[in-house]
Amino acid sequence: MNFHIFAALILFNSYLSNCSPAPDSICNKKASYIFTEPTGNIYSPGYLSNSSYPEDLDCKWTILVPTSEYLRIKIVDLDLDEAISCEGDSLTFNVLSNNERVTVKRICGTQKPHDFLISGFPLLSIEFISDYIFSGRGFHISWSTQKKVNLCKPNEFQCSLGNCVPLSTICNGKFDCDDGSDELKCPKKTTAEYTCGNTKINPDTSGYTFRILGGDPVIPGSWPWQADLQLSIMWPSGHFCGGALIHPQYVLTAGHCIAAYPKPELVRVVLGNHNSFKKDNFEQIRLVDSIVTYNATPPAFDFINDISLIKLKVPISISDGVNPVCLADSLKPLKTGTKCYVTGWGSTHGTGNSGILKQLPVEIVDLKECADAINEAGEVDLEGKGQVCVRAGGGGTGVCSGDSGGPLVCQVDNQWYLYGVASKVTRGTILGPICGEGKGNAVYATVASKLSWIRDVMKQLDQMP
Repeated sequence: MNFHIFAALILFNSYLSNCSPAPDSICNKKASYIFTEPTGNIYSPGYLSNSSYPEDLDCKWTILVPTSEYLRIKIVDLDLDEAISCEGDSLTFNVLSNNERVTVKRICGTQKPHDFLISGFPLLSIEFISDYIFSGRGFHISWSTQKKVNLCKPNEFQCSLGNCVPLSTICNGKFDCDDGSDELKCPKKTTAEYTCGNTKINPDTSGYTFRILGGDPVIPGSWPWQADLQLSIMWPSGHFCGGALIHPQYVLTAGHCIAAYPKPELVRVVLGNHNSFKKDNFEQIRLVDSIVTYNATPPAFDFINDISLIKLKVPISISDGVNPVCLADSLKPLKTGTKCYVTGWGSTHGTGNSGILKQLPVEIVDLKECADAINEAGEVDLEGKGQVCVRAGGGGTGVCSGDSGGPLVCQVDNQWYLYGVASKVTRGTILGPICGEGKGNAVYATVASKLSWIRDVMKQLDQMP
């Protein structure tokens, strides 16, 4: 039996399709409301009556995709709860592949994504869920079918993220696409000059306490090397780990961050980001070209050598709010008591400023202190030089889930150096990860111990076509 027909029959038997446009009150929890029309609209419950959608929803709709045609999805209006990885209210778009549902996009917040196409699959299923915390105005989705794969006009170039720019802007030396893809296939240009570890916008290091686990936002642009690693199917914030820009085309992060998402197409890197849910002045989005994990091939990794290197498809543009950090090159351990800083978008456990970049002053302590506090299955190596321990303060202050891969930087002679990336920042329990307890200790993988490897991998990747 034809796969398209087989899939359609399964859905038809689960719920009798209604061919009329669905009013915003239709919300089926047990089965999808099926559409067979080439164009149409879907609204969240309450949208057409200009009221917020109810809590605890689970709405399902299915659109049958005509054979050999493309289904164009447009998010006309969007006002949902903001949550990292869209873990609260969200819109999820799935396709049926080999009789399994595969998520192609999940959306939340208020920042609308560009239009996107669905093809090669018999149907698109859409699910809308809401929790008990916040209800926005909702959403308006429209769809239409087309025979061409391009979303843009004949005189336009389609960027990798879906937006369109004039053809005349291709290879003009400027990044007109949000992701820089208009310069992707252009002749290589000399890397822009920059001074590593330089901050045009100085961070506030006056001494008062910031907390990553709850606390105050940093000054936008004051940590210009901070990278935000996001799942590519999530929008606008699929944040799962941090990273550090060490070169206009390279980001350093933790190996365990990449273990779950080892394929370049699964990851999107955002530089110059401050608010994960809003487009910031310095924001630059980049897709990933290559990922290499130290001494292993993802998903293999170990906490003793918890380092991965990411090559971006297109170099970033140096600006006041985006600039690489210097690499610490001394194998000599940092002195106990040295004051450094860590940054990230990690979990705040309800203490506020979720999705906002935060900073935290930390103190270097003896590695044994970390081993005594959080060592699990030999994840702290007292004999080697591959790790450093920081004390974040504790008592609800500390590095937390989502801060992994983020930078540990120390200032030397008015320049900032990357000494480590966040590796072991939580303690595992049967109730889940715990952070900020005790003295708030965390383990960072040292950069100096992997410096020759970093340089060798960058050289190898640069020589690849």
